[in-house]
Amino acid sequence: MSMHVTAILAIRNEEGYLANCLRHLVRNGIDFVIIDNGSSDTSAEIYRRREFAANLVDVQDLSFAGAFSLSEQFRRRWRSSANCIRTGSSILTLTR
Repeated sequence: MSMHVTAILAIRNEEGYLANCLRHLVRNGIDFVIIDNGSSDTSAEIYRRREFAANLVDVQDLSFAGAFSLSEQFRRRWRSSANCIRTGSSILTLTR
């Protein structure tokens, strides 16, 4: 039996690290969901690149309100994660 893993990444202005992180996920056959907390750098351009398109499951925009909101992150993650759970996938959450 094969297991499918989907990573959920909450990001904000991660252009310096994001491409390498996503390449690692792709090389390991891991799909990913992005929760973008209002990035003002090129993070969106990075995760929307063609090289990552096959593994990008969903993008949730969550505007940055001046502070990190853990409760809002969990609410958003659950909404995106529910789709993965229904398909029998496991969920891996990566945080930095």
